[in-house]
Amino acid sequence: TAANTLEAFVEFECQFPRSPFRNATQDSIYQKSTRGADNKGYHAFIKAFPTNRNVPQAWAAIYARYRSEYTAEAISRFLTEYPDYPSKNDARRDQVLFKTALYPMREAGKWGYLDVSRAVKIAAEYEEAGPFLEGLALVRREGKYGFVEKTGKLAIPALYTQARPFENGLAAVATGPRAQGLIGKDGRVALPLRYDSLGAWSEGLIAIRQGGLLGFADAKGAVAIAPRYEEVGPFRGGVAR
Repeated sequence: TAANTLEAFVEFECQFPRSPFRNATQDSIYQKSTRGADNKGYHAFIKAFPTNRNVPQAWAAIYARYRSEYTAEAISRFLTEYPDYPSKNDARRDQVLFKTALYPMREAGKWGYLDVSRAVKIAAEYEEAGPFLEGLALVRREGKYGFVEKTGKLAIPALYTQARPFENGLAAVATGPRAQGLIGKDGRVALPLRYDSLGAWSEGLIAIRQGGLLGFADAKGAVAIAPRYEEVGPFRGGVAR
């Protein structure tokens, strides 16, 4: 439409429901309704335009944000908060999968995963395979580390020279010496990979070292205390010594 506004596209679809441009009009309505949207924004679109052809895409965007936590608890929370979700059976399958315990197993020199009945669930294709923690397992392929989910899909590609399992929703990774940082379960960098080393977590904070000095980052990847100390201990009762 000439106006190129959400209202104009909605009016056009109402006036010309059989227009050959209907699909393009619905796409524009979706894009303008959900640009920069959070879950509430996507759900508002679904409620406002239930016949729009992009409704499945909107549901997928909402569900992906819960599924990316890789826990049964997150799926349960999603089903409670969105009882109108049309693909409940798919979500329940994920819920069962995330509850399933998988264990590293070695076969022909490679590592994979099996369940409690010793049935192979993820084929042995990795050089290393750690336990599932917070829904993801640390694996090594061709000398680099990544993270696998319980479907067997690499949730985070094997890109890192060093990595630690997820803790507090973040994983410490490195691409080289003095290039350590934190990533989230979506693989996005939470704390830039520019630190010399990362320490252990204590009370939701992780020690960071840069230029020989120590500080702390929080569980969102933000620097809570800039590196300025020569020595630090773990936090206990809100105090680090």
